[in-house]
Amino acid sequence: MTLRQPLSFSFKEKDSAFFISAWPLRAGEAFKPYLTQAAKDNPQARHILYVTRSGENIEQAQEDKEPVGSMHRALSLARQKNITDFIIIIVRYFGGTLLGASHLDGIYFSLAMKALSEANLTEDLPVLGYKGEMASFRFAAFKEKMAESGGQIIKADFNGGQVSVEFKSRLDKSALSEWFKRLDLIS
Repeated sequence: MTLRQPLSFSFKEKDSAFFISAWPLRAGEAFKPYLTQAAKDNPQARHILYVTRSGENIEQAQEDKEPVGSMHRALSLARQKNITDFIIIIVRYFGGTLLGASHLDGIYFSLAMKALSEANLTEDLPVLGYKGEMASFRFAAFKEKMAESGGQIIKADFNGGQVSVEFKSRLDKSALSEWFKRLDLIS
């Protein structure tokens, strides 16, 4: 099972703000660009925790120096429920009040579980048809990412510096939009 679509939400506890994001990962898709982007988007964040698991036997959990084991517990639960091909990132902005290790551990674990449950788990993502345009120089990267994600390019028409593409993907429209925005592929 995997996540059907990306998800993000926030949570606040005693002036600490938590921002949670979860994304499905496609075959061969690296998770580190998600972490890099989270760090870039949140330079003032005190902690960035994550848990990821892919069908290629890649499993990682990181508590970013927090005195908790919640991301490792979330990984263990994902393993038990056979949930793969995802990354969950939790960004914390410290609000000045110490929350206590056990309370903080419970917060992180419940936020990770909420991300897994609200992202609508699915056995397999359906293949959907799409059309889009991009600059010609981005086509090679697009083609590579389509192959990695199990997508298929049906037609590509090159016209000057642009290419119009028809393709099939297992991502729904909102997930596809997020994916392209992150990869800066389709304008």
